[in-house]
Amino acid sequence: MSLETISQSTPMEGSIAIPIASGHYGMYDQCRQLEAVLPGMAVSWKDSTSAADWRSYYKFGNALARPECAGIVATFGTSPTLSIPVSTTNADGTAVLFAGYGAVLLAPGQTVKKGQHMEPIPNGTYAGYWRVADGGHGVAESRQYASNTSETEGMLVSANVLCQASTGAGLIGAVGPSTQMTGVSVETAYDKTVTIPKNSLRVGDRLRFVTIVKADNAASGNNTVKEYINGLSGVLFTAPATTFSNNDTVVSFIDAYVASIGATGSLSLAGQLTTGTIGTATARASASSLVINTTVDNVVTVTNDPDTTADSSTLLFLSVEKL
Repeated sequence: MSLETISQSTPMEGSIAIPIASGHYGMYDQCRQLEAVLPGMAVSWKDSTSAADWRSYYKFGNALARPECAGIVATFGTSPTLSIPVSTTNADGTAVLFAGYGAVLLAPGQTVKKGQHMEPIPNGTYAGYWRVADGGHGVAESRQYASNTSETEGMLVSANVLCQASTGAGLIGAVGPSTQMTGVSVETAYDKTVTIPKNSLRVGDRLRFVTIVKADNAASGNNTVKEYINGLSGVLFTAPATTFSNNDTVVSFIDAYVASIGATGSLSLAGQLTTGTIGTATARASASSLVINTTVDNVVTVTNDPDTTADSSTLLFLSVEKL
């Protein structure tokens, strides 16, 4: 059966675009917005323990809000802009759909197909709008084809809104072993990394980074192993330059405290590092701080700077865990 071109699916719904239904079903409640919003925008709860802030929310990505998506605005505002002015009273003025069927606000420049997952945009001009999920998984699933590539305003798209779990403790990622590194004599990244998802951190979170690199032969001279976050910018640790013997290791345990979040967030670091022969290598304390942009994916990368191209080593294991 050929596909019709409007929804890119078999014509079960007919040969015209599926309209946005006016009704909603699922879990939703009356809530209080703390900044101006639009229908279909993604929102997050205010990061507060005060009872006075119960069910208060900001647009997704606001530094004053929790990192996870709470749902979408399900109240329609003033025509024709559909805007909902910021609430200045203690009234529960808008409805938020936590999970179920509703309309999400697709950002300009985006095209989504039926069944594709979408994610909210955390910052910039279109903060709170929706886009196609980078990794293929998101907190909303489109129920129709829609193209917003030629517009400068958002487009409402039918979607299934999914519950997003609170970003609590658990394993973020564990990888290894890498491909053996050999034939290089400049700082080079091992081919195994772990990514900390954007907007998954909040103030007070703790992370643990565990890393082991093993020498696969007797090195010709000093090797320097480092670990980075934010790609190759923020340094988690720098091991002492060491001329490895075969099977020597670099082992690190680094705990990080999230002191602040946002584009210029910060981590406070403490841990220990050993370099050399297993069982006899000296453990060294490690402590520092670094800047982290929590609104983007943060890739944890391990590198080595070998002395000559004959030196070889392997990243045996890298894990990142939220405690």
